[in-house]
Amino acid sequence: MLAVLLLALALAAINPTGYLGGGGDGYHYLVAARCASEHGACLPVDHWWRRWPIVLPTGLSLRLLGEGQLALAAAPLAYALAALALLTDLVRRVAGARAGIIAGSTLALTPVFTSGMTELNIDMPELAFTLLAMGCAVRLMDDRRQCWAIAAGLAVGLAIQARPTALALLPLAGLTLLRPADRRFFLPLIGAAALPSMAEAAIYGIAAGDPLLPWRLSLGHTTIPSTELLPGVDPSHSPLFNPEYIGGWRRPLGIEVHWLIDGLLNFVLHPGVSITLLGGAALALLHPGWLRASGRAECVLRLFAAMAILWFGVLTYGLAVDPKPRMFLPVAATASLFFGILSVRLWPRYRSLTVVIGALILLKGLAAVHDRAGLWDQAAAAPRWIEQTPAPLFVEARTARFLALVPAVRALPLADRGQRHGRVLLIGERGCAAAATAAGFGDWRVERSWLQQRQPGGAIGWLRQRHLFVAPPPVYAMCVLSAGPAVSPRR
Repeated sequence: MLAVLLLALALAAINPTGYLGGGGDGYHYLVAARCASEHGACLPVDHWWRRWPIVLPTGLSLRLLGEGQLALAAAPLAYALAALALLTDLVRRVAGARAGIIAGSTLALTPVFTSGMTELNIDMPELAFTLLAMGCAVRLMDDRRQCWAIAAGLAVGLAIQARPTALALLPLAGLTLLRPADRRFFLPLIGAAALPSMAEAAIYGIAAGDPLLPWRLSLGHTTIPSTELLPGVDPSHSPLFNPEYIGGWRRPLGIEVHWLIDGLLNFVLHPGVSITLLGGAALALLHPGWLRASGRAECVLRLFAAMAILWFGVLTYGLAVDPKPRMFLPVAATASLFFGILSVRLWPRYRSLTVVIGALILLKGLAAVHDRAGLWDQAAAAPRWIEQTPAPLFVEARTARFLALVPAVRALPLADRGQRHGRVLLIGERGCAAAATAAGFGDWRVERSWLQQRQPGGAIGWLRQRHLFVAPPPVYAMCVLSAGPAVSPRR
C-alpha cells in the first residue's frame, strides 16, 4: 500500500493542478469554504454549498493554513489517498499483495483520477466513501456480523451526502435479499444509509425551518444555466429519465450516434479513462470464469461489476447527469480492480498482453500528469500586470474565478460585456483573440498578451511531434483588452 501512496504523491507533486476555478465547480466550493472558515458553517445557497464533506474540511484548511493552493488541495488529496488505500487493501485481502499494488497503481495512473487529486472537487470524497462502503460489504461476505452491514450503510449514507449520485449504490443492498441467510442484513444496511440524511434533515429543520432544503437545492441544480447543455433543452423539466436531458449534453469527444449510447461511447473512449477501462474489460473477456466461479475474488469481481453497471446506468439514464468521466470514478476504480486481480491470475497465459496494457497505462498516466493545466504562472504575474496597467481596469467574470486566490484580482471590479471604456483583464484558451470573442469582447483590442504554451522535450516531446498517443499541450493566454484604438500587443 505504501508504494501506491508514494506513487500517487509523486504524481501529484510533478505538476500539481491546484485550484483552477473558472467555469468549474471549484470556485463554488471555494466560496462555500470561505464562509465555513469564517463562520464555522453556513446555510447553503445552492447544491455546491450543500456538499459538506468537501466544504467543511476545506474551510478548516483555510482557517489553519490560510488561503492558498496548499489549503485547497489538502482535503481532495486526503480523500484521494484514502480511496487508493481502500482499493489497494481490498484487493490485497482477496487476491494478494501484488494484485493490490497493481490495482491501486492503475487507478493512481488513470488521468481522470490523477487530475482530481489536488483539484478542489467532490469526486474524491464520493469515491472514497463508495470504496469504504464496498470494502465493508466485502468484509460482510467473510465476517457475518451486522456491524459490517451497518458500517457499509453509513459509508453509503456519507457518499450520498457528498453527492446524491451515490444513490446508485442503494440497489446493491437488494443483493442481501437473494439468500435467506443474508436477509437479516438488509434493514441494518438501509437504516444506516439513511442516518446521515436524517441527521442532515434535523439540522436544517432547526437551522432553516426546512428539513428538505438540501434536497431541494440538489434537485434544483438543473435550473442553473450550463454551457454544457445544447441549445433547445428545456431546463424547467425534470432531468429524471428524460431523453431530452440524456441526449442534450455536449459530448466530450463529439461522438454522436444515438442518445442511448452516446454517453457510453464518449465515456469509454475518453483518453482520461479509456486505457484503464479497456484494459480491465479485455482481461475480463479473456477470463469469463469470474462470472460463475465461487471463489472469493470472483465474488468481489461480480459485486464490483454490479456496482459499476448500476452506477453508470443510474447516473446516465436515471439522473441524466452530464456524462463527464469524473462522474464515473467508481467505474474506473472497478476497471482498476479487474486489472489488478486478473493480471495476476492470467499472467502465465497472457504475460505479453498484460505487460503491454500496463505499459500503456503507465505511459498515458505520466503524459497526462505532464500536460495537466495550471495557472500558477498567470497568478504570479497578475499583480504586476495590474500595477502596470492604467486605470480603470476591470476583470472578466470567468477570469476572476480563475484568479480567485489573487488579492489584487479580487479587488478589481467585474467587467460588463456592454461597457465601452477602460481595460479588461482576461484569461482564456487558444490565444487572446479567441478568448476575447468567447468572453463577449470580440471587438476589443488586444493591448497586452502572454501566450503560455509548454513545449516538452524528451520522450513526451518526441511522441507529441509525431502525434503519437499524447494530446496537444494546453494553451492559456492572459490578455489586457482595450476598447480604445489598436496598439501592438506587448508582453
